[in-house]
Amino acid sequence: MQRNTKKYVRRKSTMKHEDDWKHELDAVFHPKSIAIVGASDAPGAWADIIHGNIVRGGWNGPVYPVHPKKEKVWGQHCFKSIEDIDAEVDLVVFLIAGRRIPEALEQCAAKKAKVAHVLSAGFAELTGEEGRVLQKELRAAAEKWKIRVIGPNCLGTISFYGGVSCFAGLLPDPMVSGPFGAVSQSGSFALGMLNATQRRGLGLSCLFSSGNEAVLEASDYIHYLVNDPGTKVIGAFIEGFKDPEKFLRVADLALEKEKPLVILKVGRSQKAMTACRSHTGSLVGADDVQDAIFKQKNVIRVESIDEMVDTARMLIHRKPLTNGSASFVGLSGGICAYISDNLERLGVPLPEFSEEGRKKLREILPDYAATNNPLDSTGQARIDLNISYRTIDTLVEEKTSDMFFYFLQSFDDFGTDMRKIAEYVAQEKAQTPDKFVGIHMLTVESWRPEVTEFYRKHPVPIIQGGFEPIRNYVQYLKRLAAVKAPDLSGAMSPECIGRVARCLGQSGGGTLCESVGHEVFSEYGIASPAGKTCASAGEALDFAGSVGFPVALKIDSAEISHKTDIGAVALNICDAAALKASYETIMANCRKACPSARDLKILVQKMAPDGIDVFVGMKMDEQFGPAIVLGMGGVLVEVLRDTSIRLAPVRRSEALEMIGELNGHKLFAGYRGKPAADVDALADTIVKVSRFAKQHQDRLLSLDINPVRVLEKGKGVLALDALIELR
Repeated sequence: MQRNTKKYVRRKSTMKHEDDWKHELDAVFHPKSIAIVGASDAPGAWADIIHGNIVRGGWNGPVYPVHPKKEKVWGQHCFKSIEDIDAEVDLVVFLIAGRRIPEALEQCAAKKAKVAHVLSAGFAELTGEEGRVLQKELRAAAEKWKIRVIGPNCLGTISFYGGVSCFAGLLPDPMVSGPFGAVSQSGSFALGMLNATQRRGLGLSCLFSSGNEAVLEASDYIHYLVNDPGTKVIGAFIEGFKDPEKFLRVADLALEKEKPLVILKVGRSQKAMTACRSHTGSLVGADDVQDAIFKQKNVIRVESIDEMVDTARMLIHRKPLTNGSASFVGLSGGICAYISDNLERLGVPLPEFSEEGRKKLREILPDYAATNNPLDSTGQARIDLNISYRTIDTLVEEKTSDMFFYFLQSFDDFGTDMRKIAEYVAQEKAQTPDKFVGIHMLTVESWRPEVTEFYRKHPVPIIQGGFEPIRNYVQYLKRLAAVKAPDLSGAMSPECIGRVARCLGQSGGGTLCESVGHEVFSEYGIASPAGKTCASAGEALDFAGSVGFPVALKIDSAEISHKTDIGAVALNICDAAALKASYETIMANCRKACPSARDLKILVQKMAPDGIDVFVGMKMDEQFGPAIVLGMGGVLVEVLRDTSIRLAPVRRSEALEMIGELNGHKLFAGYRGKPAADVDALADTIVKVSRFAKQHQDRLLSLDINPVRVLEKGKGVLALDALIELR
């Protein structure tokens, strides 16, 4: 594992009791009065678009235009400044130069404003210090006056349930309301989410375009949506997390309320990370750590808006899950093969139909049709729709699978007959309480009005193109029970934690010598081979005689961490002569490679029994803190790159899941006559390492136990090396 020597600075969470006011967002959608600063009724101006959206949404409260050079806007008196308004103002929309806004917030406070939409740009998204300083001033003013600032550099918000929509984009007419809440740090993606959901009939509850997030951030909006009874599923486009700990707590709240989070998180590539920083000033954490966090919190990560929409639609209509399997009806053998390949790739089973189901299908289908899953209902099903209807009835009644999909090849099939089949599937969906029923399309195509109308009229889930939404749906429901189950891993005693803290506190920083690392891990119940640090060959020989050959020799110095690279390790030493020669060789190699090293000693250890070597380490993520890394191969971990990651602390069920994610996990079950390995002991070790990392994260920079030797089932594991680096 490559160690990070960069100084680690832990970011403190801002989600404290005094920040609870940020979650009170009712005034965003239900203000008593609104002021638009920078008002203009010029066609196409953002102010005019926003005013039009407010009026068309049915708002009947006062809207105060504010502009220093205009007498009238929208046919009504225009105020020169906010302070000239002779009434309280709940919500203020700013469309003026950013440098004027921090001072203007004081005027908003005098009018008892609760919310400010700052659509203006020119803040931290710019390169250079000026924009960042201005954004800090904006944040300080908002915090002082407890004004919930949305933005800056955003498009605003939309309510689909009759509330106010302060949004700088044209809204669809009609607007399809529903149980999907959306958040986007990008204005362009906010528009994309709006268009995709509306055209595909996925009704929205509300949409937040969060922009630079100077005050309110994505986690605040998600918190609001988690508690919103009209929202069942939440989708978000995320560039970076401003307050990682706040996101973790909000994700836990969503998990507690079983409200799925579907996130499109960018920043996998180095170029993407650079783009995100320049766009919003966000700090993007390590992507592999974020993937691990999403798994732990049961957050669904998607790769496109299409995948987000289809996944959300499935979760909105979720049904009880038993085995996570599916059945399909297609109209050709090639389509059925295509379905099979994709679902096998994604780990979604396609069980064979019951004998009773096969019997019914043989009565329905032509004699030459096979009764496999996926089912090729043949071209006759196009000609005789009763074949399709009876086939649908039969497979919806099948108990062998949790989900049923009718496969339509494209929207070109959405003629009169195919519409009848789709409508029949929609009826089945509405009448089937214990089975998920949906339609799958082969391609994602441009929208046609009649198709959009079908989406809006019929709630049946329709998936386009990919099969990933089915995988996402199954994984969410399967993991839901596991992540909510009590953690049975036990707890460390305060005395143990205190002893280790004192041990770490005695070191000024840098790398601990290996023997101290073993002592620390032994406090957490992580065993290592019998060993002793020896100052001479004679002392080493005496210890080897007491524990028995063969033994291993390793330099034990805080100044030398990469021992193998300089010839400071000798294994399988079987007699006194070999031990003495190896001792002298190691000492000579270390003096040559590290002439400044002082007080050189050698750790002598009993050679461990055979087993499977793995790596257990800790990566200190810049945003989320200690992440635990498990890898196959021990010293070959960097070559094999077969790893799994979770954020500390790791529950035992999560540790077992990590082991199962490794490509080489089948080795633990026994391979070519070798005995099964002690997977339970390895899981316990992962849990213990994660606790150590979490409990002492303020002192740790990194840690490696490499290799961990997993012994035969029932015989535990041994830490063969222990490297701890302190800050």
